[in-house]
Amino acid sequence: MPDVTSSGKELQKAIRLERQDFQMQLLSNGKLLAGRKSALSFKSGGTLSQILATNGKSVAAGSIIARLDDTDQRLALESAQIAMDRAELDLKDVLAGQGYSSGDIASVPEDVLSMARMRSGWRSAKNQLAQAQATLDGTVIKAPFSGKVADISHNAHDMVGSDAFCTLIDDSSFDVSFTVLESEYSFISVGQEVRVSVFGDAGNEVRGRITSINPSIDKNGQIAVTARIPGGHGMIDGMNVKVIVEKSFAKQLVVPKSAVVIRDGLEVLFRYNNGKADWVYVN
Repeated sequence: MPDVTSSGKELQKAIRLERQDFQMQLLSNGKLLAGRKSALSFKSGGTLSQILATNGKSVAAGSIIARLDDTDQRLALESAQIAMDRAELDLKDVLAGQGYSSGDIASVPEDVLSMARMRSGWRSAKNQLAQAQATLDGTVIKAPFSGKVADISHNAHDMVGSDAFCTLIDDSSFDVSFTVLESEYSFISVGQEVRVSVFGDAGNEVRGRITSINPSIDKNGQIAVTARIPGGHGMIDGMNVKVIVEKSFAKQLVVPKSAVVIRDGLEVLFRYNNGKADWVYVN
């Protein structure tokens, strides 16, 4: 294409406009939320005897994170077991008094067995044994899923209550929470690809997809959107990130961004016309 000049001093390059696919971008700020996150606590208060994890440590599902001193709970469980053994003997005595063999409880009619268990105290003893076992189990915090431990602020031998002792974070994936304007609602859809990067590190970009769009507009005229991305890449729970959503528009007249200038507050392009550069208002 020929070079044209509008000032007689500065040459500009003219290009021929042709329709092509245009990737329109929507930019937003977002926050990372771990795919799974849980505050863990003891079922009752007590004295910490062991802390088996530290902040930032990865733990497997089912592994022990911390223990309370369980001396009292173990004694209570032993007492409950003794009471249960006594109730078993009393049950056999009740059944024997009704003509049933103590070694063949399976042959006892259900209504007779139920009444015998009530009279012998067997049901009460079984319930107390289960409660004692649950109380003992409550002196241990185990990881309900694999993840990283966070927010531990106690030391061994500290007294703790039933409030949150630590947080377990599964950062194998993240939900990215961001907002778009009401006018941008038609631009986004579930399943649409997003690009997420940490502020100051645009080269470390992660791709994901929109998983949900809140069907309500808040008081600021914005709509909440959530996308899912894989974990890693130096990202952590609660981090602020930049979100880019792209949408392709077919058969558009595409010009370089630098070719659009502002004149009298309006967007203008210069069009080559018989050796001259005419300005054209665009939208």
